[in-house]
Amino acid sequence: MRLWKTLRKASMLIMPLVMAATPAWAAPAPDSSDATMLMFVGEELYVVTVASKKPESPQEAPAIVSVVGRREIEEKGYRTMTDLLSVQPGFFMAESAEVSTPYLRGIRDSAMLLYDGVPVALDLPQNPHPLGRELSLSGVKRVEIVRGPGSVLWGPDAYAGVVNVVPLTGRDSPGAVVKPFAGSHDLKGAFMSWGDYGKKWDLYVSANAVREHAYDEHAFIEGAVGNPPAEVPVPGSIDDSEFLEITANAHVGEWLTLSGRFSEFKKRFTAELFQMPEPGDLTGNLTFDAERSTPVSYLKAKIERDLGDSHFSMTGYYLNIRYDETDAGLSRDHENDVFYGELLCERSLSENASLTLGASFREGQVGGNYTESDIIYGFLDKENTSIFPGTVEDDYTAGLTSVFSQFRHRWKNTDWWAGIRYDDHSRYDKNTISYSFGFNRALTSDWRLKAGFGTAYRSPYPGAAGESDVDGFERSIDPESISTLNLQMTWNPKPGREMSLTLFHSKLSDHITENSFDVLSLPLDVEISGVELSGRMWLNDTVQITASLTATHNDANDISFRNLDFGVIDPITGNVVEKKYSNWTEPFDSGPELIANVGIHWRPNTRFSCSMDALISSGQKYSYDKGEITGKFNNGPVVNVGARIKKFPFKNTTLTIRGLNILDADNDVKGQYGLVKGRPLTLSAQWEIRF
Repeated sequence: MRLWKTLRKASMLIMPLVMAATPAWAAPAPDSSDATMLMFVGEELYVVTVASKKPESPQEAPAIVSVVGRREIEEKGYRTMTDLLSVQPGFFMAESAEVSTPYLRGIRDSAMLLYDGVPVALDLPQNPHPLGRELSLSGVKRVEIVRGPGSVLWGPDAYAGVVNVVPLTGRDSPGAVVKPFAGSHDLKGAFMSWGDYGKKWDLYVSANAVREHAYDEHAFIEGAVGNPPAEVPVPGSIDDSEFLEITANAHVGEWLTLSGRFSEFKKRFTAELFQMPEPGDLTGNLTFDAERSTPVSYLKAKIERDLGDSHFSMTGYYLNIRYDETDAGLSRDHENDVFYGELLCERSLSENASLTLGASFREGQVGGNYTESDIIYGFLDKENTSIFPGTVEDDYTAGLTSVFSQFRHRWKNTDWWAGIRYDDHSRYDKNTISYSFGFNRALTSDWRLKAGFGTAYRSPYPGAAGESDVDGFERSIDPESISTLNLQMTWNPKPGREMSLTLFHSKLSDHITENSFDVLSLPLDVEISGVELSGRMWLNDTVQITASLTATHNDANDISFRNLDFGVIDPITGNVVEKKYSNWTEPFDSGPELIANVGIHWRPNTRFSCSMDALISSGQKYSYDKGEITGKFNNGPVVNVGARIKKFPFKNTTLTIRGLNILDADNDVKGQYGLVKGRPLTLSAQWEIRF
């Protein structure tokens, strides 16, 4: 039986290679995934694949789609996904030394992040997306963004949106490139890549290594907490954070793609635990050192072939995600091994109609340990030597079998689409069906109207489905779901000038929140309405202005939590003699309800460009110490600047300078255990050398 499972997993990667070697297939269709459309004053508008798994323009895609191309990434100096997403409509990025937390349309951690079509966060609890130094944009060709559910094609967790990172290929960046960089907070590192191509092949390899010190380091005392406390506490300091990323991809002809990514990093920081002080306690909040690592690595194979009027593709990948965290000496670790296989068929039914059919299987093996209670309140206490949370081994397998379809038809001047997906998830009590439908109509040559409705589901949190509740009974939950209605009007009178207005309404059913200590909330229903207004315009041949505004409103009540805090163990018998439970509520975490940014980009010639973006957001509520400490904080504007000089000082070199928060606004961010400081003034410089 074990041998059969192993063979089945291996076949998910081997099947595409076997299919590729079969000579009976017809000649492959031309690959247009690298095509671009050259626009006004050299602006590039790339095609996207995330909306329908085939190349098409964002205007024609069956979803609310935007794309950030390579030229914009380079000229504006985006280094991380946090930099890039923070200026996109609908997104708010809460960046701290601990982690970058994304909010999309008022929902935290609600967008599926793909790297070359591979999800980078799946079945692990508290699995932060690689939005910081752990994922470099130096080797990225474009970033595709879908706002709205994408579960029909991408499965569970394509919840409020999908972000797909498309890497460079050997044809995009031939030759060797070296990019050393340095900056504030002891930042130092280098990116290196090499690419090459021939008539029927291309190859690309890159590596990125970074060291950086946490910019929000608090003083803490080593040994002041733990089991047992140190006899003589001494001042402590944290080491630098370290990041390593290696990527590679290869194309053979137009039918075989191989790609992979290896990641390893440790993010080190200090954390401050917000606690309601006891009478007479003047020591203040507890501060301790922490370390977090969530590397994502994968191997992927994909083949594509034509057979008559049908285009077939088979994809298989192996994905490994680790989550290791240490707080004041207490370690938790998880590991997720995922095997995935997918068969996709795209068939042209007529000149105006097409049908996509697909089937997939995913098996995820999760192993590791976590604390069975709220670790901080039962453990991190300066005087505690006898009360500790238990550590539970949680090994399980999560299987997902899916079939899906999408139909598209053009009738007169309107494109219609409808899609449906059936998911059989081994950890849900019932199977799920996701669906979407909508239309895309060109009203005039300048105006376009898109409308769409879609639903999606989230994978259950570990411990949420089929596990015992804290009171000993079996927890049986309905799948956490979302349904979203989008309505977008776009005005595009000529290349380089565009404005769009998007209205949306989302309904969340059985919404579950996992707080900082792996404690799951009770299910909650929420409705969120909002508007996104965005535009970009070239004032002349050299100056471009951009702006966006996102406003949301929700009807959420407070979220309820219930948790076993700790058990007291008799040191003689080893039996649990007392258990402590707690119940509390916290505000629904929607991020800021108002987000605005405005930017200006100046490109006077082909060698020099500079840009400035200003971001501002409304206040946010916070709650810590099980609802005992609550409040609201407001932040000032954050202004980022960048400049790029080509052929400086030599013909084959480029200098890029980036300044983040140049006004040094003293802003707060919701951290894991309390409010933390957002990124302060940060300067960096990168020197690119091409060989």
